[in-house]
Amino acid sequence: MKALRLVLLALAVLFGVSPSAAQPVASMRTQVSSRRVEVGESFTLTLTAMTDKGTSLPQSPSLSAPTGVSVQGPSVAMQQQVTLQGGSFLQRFGISATWTLVAQRPGRYRIGPPSVTVGARRVTGDTVEVEVVAAGSGTRPRHRDPLDPFGFGLPGFPLGGDDPPADLPAFPDELKVDRAEEPGAFLRAVASPMKVVMGEQVTLKIFAYGSRGPFRETNTSEPSRESFLAHTVLENSYTETLHRVPIGGETWHAKKVRELALFPIRTGKLTIGAMRLGFDGRGYPSSAAHKGLVRYSAPLTIEVIEPPTAGRPAGYKPGDVGRFALSANVEPREITAGDAVSVVAKLEGTGNLPLALKTPQRTGVTWLEPTTVEEIEPRGSRVGGWRKLTYVVRIDTAGEVDLGELTLPYWDPERESYDVAKATLGSIRVKPGNLANKLPAKDDPLAGVLGLRKTLGDPGRGALVFSDHRLFWLAIFLAPVGVVLAGAGQRFGKRLSARWRQKAESHASLAQQALGDARAALKRSDAAAAASQAERAVLLAVEGATGLRARAVLKSELGSELASHGVSAALAGEIVTLLERCDDLRFTGSAGSQSSEDLVEGGARIVRSLGRAA
Repeated sequence: MKALRLVLLALAVLFGVSPSAAQPVASMRTQVSSRRVEVGESFTLTLTAMTDKGTSLPQSPSLSAPTGVSVQGPSVAMQQQVTLQGGSFLQRFGISATWTLVAQRPGRYRIGPPSVTVGARRVTGDTVEVEVVAAGSGTRPRHRDPLDPFGFGLPGFPLGGDDPPADLPAFPDELKVDRAEEPGAFLRAVASPMKVVMGEQVTLKIFAYGSRGPFRETNTSEPSRESFLAHTVLENSYTETLHRVPIGGETWHAKKVRELALFPIRTGKLTIGAMRLGFDGRGYPSSAAHKGLVRYSAPLTIEVIEPPTAGRPAGYKPGDVGRFALSANVEPREITAGDAVSVVAKLEGTGNLPLALKTPQRTGVTWLEPTTVEEIEPRGSRVGGWRKLTYVVRIDTAGEVDLGELTLPYWDPERESYDVAKATLGSIRVKPGNLANKLPAKDDPLAGVLGLRKTLGDPGRGALVFSDHRLFWLAIFLAPVGVVLAGAGQRFGKRLSARWRQKAESHASLAQQALGDARAALKRSDAAAAASQAERAVLLAVEGATGLRARAVLKSELGSELASHGVSAALAGEIVTLLERCDDLRFTGSAGSQSSEDLVEGGARIVRSLGRAA
């Protein structure tokens, strides 16, 4: 493998290319609409750049042109190719960039090469040569339609280069366009105005143009508009009339496919994304079923600012933009203090209708949150309608109460100035009333605490409440003490329980338990088990009294080890003798002159002696 890399590197150095350059990063195809044009006649050059799926997409297309040839563009559209290769599908993605060129004087011109950026590299296409002849020389050829590369034309449709008839029916001015942005078909997006204040309507219109005859829209995706509130004026193009429009000496079919009213909700440079549309018709080749000839509109950038601060009225909220009128109705006009009136405000106009109004503030007057009913829809290309807000207003002050007026400060983009919509509410006659009876009990937490005295003298002593008794304060004092005592009792109980467990698990207790098991074995006439338990009892007693684990010491050395741990020589001799007799009884069935009962009782004496010594 290493040798192969060295060979590739040597070949790369020999032929002046790098190993990375040996692998094509993109396939490039350059097309020109005509190689022989007249002075002043526009023609197009299209570069198609495709890369494999998973690699960097081509971007930043550019075209160099000689002096005397003006260039406009490019218009860029996304491309996708799916081919069957080796029994599997191969997907490629890329772009097509189309430039419109016009030559100013006759001659032969080498145009290009066009180029794109793929990853970190700049990749170029082919250079094309175009002959430019004098205007009116009569040699102007028909333009070959890129959708009909052989120039045969399609039945029922004129070739793209045919001159448009002079008696074309009238068509809307908004469909007029100076040049085709792409060959065969293209989308054109128009937004107006391009600079607005926050909340001002931006009207987006998208038009579709096709040079191969009538078409229908298919495989559509809407333009993105995340920073806008949108109202749809034209939802689709199915009911729109298809017009014939002259473009660059050719007859195209065109119609409006979308219209949206957009209201920006923040400031800055906001982007309206591209729309995708498939041209479906007899003369439009489709990349797949129901996809049509796919084209994209160009994204648009809208500059959104705040209206000026100079002259801004108090209470203005950014986004309240349009032209509005305000009216209101108040019922009833005469109430009792503590009752409420109904205020119905109706806001009408065009633009971004606000959701709330500025209510007047008066002492003793309470405005509750309104309920809202609205009818807002496009009216032509403008969005407008009405919004009705119904308030409940409670009045607690008696007399002639002036409710003031409802106001709405807003920015009028047509006049480029601020204005205030107002609705005067008038006065309400409020009769005195018993407000105490109208207020719920929870509104007066001190009600009933103090009563009115009707006679002079010492104040009478009221009934004792629970907190006036001594037992209440005694309980308050003893509660912490009880908590402390309960905690102490719990800790004492835990320590006592631990001591009992420790005692139960001590060596002495375990030795006594082993002696009990030995006596039980005697009753069963099991001499070997009795000897084993007696031995266990003695070993436990030795470990408890001296800390010596006697089982790990040889019998011949046990006497001296016990003596070194403070056990008397006589008691050490008894322990060694008893342990030897127990071994004999367990393994030979005979303990010499001693019976199994004597061994168990001897073990009990040793345990008692060791306990006293400990």
